[in-house]
Amino acid sequence: MDEINALSSFDGVKMPFSLEAEQAVLGSLLIDPGCMPQVLMLVKGEYFYLPQHQAIFGIMVNIDAMGGKIDPLLVLDQLKKDNVYDDAGGKTYLFQLAQAVPSTANVEAYARIVREKFYMRTLINVSREIIDSATTEEAEADLLLDAAEQRIYDIRQGKNTVGPSRLSDVIVNEVYDRLYKLSSPDREQYMGFTTGFSDLDRVISGLNKSDLIIVGARPAMGKTSFALNIARNVALKAKKKVLFFSLEINVSAQSISDIKKQKAKTEKEIAYLNSLLKEAEKNKSVSTQKLNILRQKIQQSKKLLSSLNQEVGLIQNNISANEQRIKELEENKKSMLDLYAKLVYGSWKKRNKTDKLMFIFSSADFNQAYNRFKYFQQIQEYSKRQLHMIQAVNDSLDVKNKELKDLFAQKNTALNEIGVQSKELESEQLKENQYIAQIQKKEKDFRKKLQAEMQKRQRLAKQLDKLIANQIKKSGSTTSTYKLTPEEQLVSNDFAKNKGKLPWPVTEGFISEKFGVFNHSIHKLVEVASRGIGITTSKNAEVRSVFQGVVSVAMYMNDIDSYVVIIRHGSYFTVYINLQEVKVNQGDVVKTKQVIGKVAHDEEKGSVLNFEVFKDTEKLNPELWLAK
Repeated sequence: MDEINALSSFDGVKMPFSLEAEQAVLGSLLIDPGCMPQVLMLVKGEYFYLPQHQAIFGIMVNIDAMGGKIDPLLVLDQLKKDNVYDDAGGKTYLFQLAQAVPSTANVEAYARIVREKFYMRTLINVSREIIDSATTEEAEADLLLDAAEQRIYDIRQGKNTVGPSRLSDVIVNEVYDRLYKLSSPDREQYMGFTTGFSDLDRVISGLNKSDLIIVGARPAMGKTSFALNIARNVALKAKKKVLFFSLEINVSAQSISDIKKQKAKTEKEIAYLNSLLKEAEKNKSVSTQKLNILRQKIQQSKKLLSSLNQEVGLIQNNISANEQRIKELEENKKSMLDLYAKLVYGSWKKRNKTDKLMFIFSSADFNQAYNRFKYFQQIQEYSKRQLHMIQAVNDSLDVKNKELKDLFAQKNTALNEIGVQSKELESEQLKENQYIAQIQKKEKDFRKKLQAEMQKRQRLAKQLDKLIANQIKKSGSTTSTYKLTPEEQLVSNDFAKNKGKLPWPVTEGFISEKFGVFNHSIHKLVEVASRGIGITTSKNAEVRSVFQGVVSVAMYMNDIDSYVVIIRHGSYFTVYINLQEVKVNQGDVVKTKQVIGKVAHDEEKGSVLNFEVFKDTEKLNPELWLAK
């Protein structure tokens, strides 16, 4: 009692603690180890005031963390090793702890008392330190107030009450000290937990407290597998619990699903291009039309191969994860079987040596008899749990092995498809080179036709500019800006808001000519200027309005031997060139996606719709306005 009284006072101030509550918590754990989760939610080892209680609680926590059952004999053995109690004194005190428990049902209440007393003691210590800091007058009042508030707040949060440190002090006292230790001959004892990779451990000095390690690499390079291996090594070699939280399995599954959707879309586009190419090949002459379609098909084939390779990479990740999990399950199963075998053999030996009832009734007192009875009961319950766990592992292994088999089948299918697509791509690239060679043989004829085409475009551009300028003039504007009514302004605003969302003017097709000034795809020295985009589509494909508006122009152009339609959307204009027929007239109000005509077809050029977008007289890139 003298020792306890001495501990419970500090500089004349009595330090609050409850001997009965601390004993009751420890005694409850001895009688019913199942109370440990409830206790750990409320108290830590340092919450106990008496050093011997801290030692006893620490031993109990270690036993529980290792998966063992808290037993007075195990606790006593460790207390003797740690020189906390001798054999006789330890037995007596542990017996007293068990007797000090009124009821294990109130263990949470006992734990709250222990925690409460700890907070009171901490508050006393912090208060004294605040008084000492204030009386020295070494710091400004504002700083002292901030520090005091922070430390009081830390107590409320259950945090360590150590205040902030100077960065220089941390570097000198901690960093330099650690570096010195790591460079000393005894460096091994200062290393952190091993990652299982010796080269990595040498570089980072193992895994240490507060470390944040970022693993970076390209997709499908094994980052997750690497991290899982480190976690496993820490768990097995360092005997530490590891929490692994990942969304990767779900993300991967979703990614594979997305890839398959994209693959299906690409395959559909390739099928469409094949139909265009088949139609184009009816004309035996060499044309840039065939080359454009073939190049688009090559582009889509590369896209398909990329999707397939991504799919294989993700499948391989899942295979690696499953193989690792199967390996872990097999190891767990072996460990559990070994443990269960030892358990059964031990029980068999005990039955042969002595009768269970005699073992219980030969106890020195009731408490010992109760503990022996609980021991047999726990052994029985533990055996049942082991059997259930072994069965659960077997079930998990069956599931994982089936998953692994399915994944290998998926991978083989994808690899076979990659092989087929690679050969097809090679064939397409060879055909592309043949087309280019044939066109280059007739370069003079192609240059002549291209020059005539450019001249025709220039004449058409002047006509269209004049038509749009007339429309602006009709609005009553004296500038190059269309004068809008309030209703037209709303349409104009809505058109602007839909940039990048407008539907295509044809249901199917691809951009075979870009907007702007660029070198010809074959004749590299020839510069081509395009005010819009060229969309290669199917023969007799329907052309539709990309947005609601009013038809400003619907007329036949002799120079290009086809129709042109201009639709006004407030201050914006969309232009549809190369139509073989139109279904609207000037002044008609059209809706979004309303059919306005059919695209014209040329045996050499194919079916190409030229599409342009203007804001007043300013030429815009149509590709930026259409939905992707």
